[in-house]
Amino acid sequence: MSDSLRRAFVGVVPPPGVIDTIEALVPRERTGRDARRFRWTARARWHVTVEFLGRVDDAAALTAALRDRVAQLPPFGLRLRGAGAFPEPKRAEVFWLGVDDPDGGLAAAHAAVVEVARDHGVRLQPVPFRPHLTLAYLDRRTDLRPEVAALDGVAVGEAWTVGALAWFDSDPSRRSTPDGPYHLVAPLPLGG
Repeated sequence: MSDSLRRAFVGVVPPPGVIDTIEALVPRERTGRDARRFRWTARARWHVTVEFLGRVDDAAALTAALRDRVAQLPPFGLRLRGAGAFPEPKRAEVFWLGVDDPDGGLAAAHAAVVEVARDHGVRLQPVPFRPHLTLAYLDRRTDLRPEVAALDGVAVGEAWTVGALAWFDSDPSRRSTPDGPYHLVAPLPLGG
């Protein structure tokens, strides 16, 4: 493992069946009006970010600390549900699927990762935790209220149990590779 990471993050990757359901939502024909508005993300990029860490100088030490801390957390259930947009549906730049965290397990995992990262001197961006799975980026601010309303409360795929988090580094130069721009640094199994 390299001593440093450039764009590190911890995430949750949905299981293949949920990924297949997401893929069914994304238009197969990317032509016409939608092609001009949406830049759909690829299947290899679909994940829920637990925390974006950015630059990490001592990846080995942080990996060990994350493994120890995450192992103290129990597995938890998640489900993708509903949709939203950043910064807001009326002036959207990002279109996303929401995350239903019924028992608060994802929120607890987020808090644990933040605690460990701060203890290791990682400078985190002060942004609210809003778990989501990014579906598309928009070339210009667009009113997505109809698209968001169409998915209001709609479950996307089955609920699943998260048994591990994934510790990734993002490398923009890998965008065109079959496994996408993310390199799995290490799985972070939850306790049992």
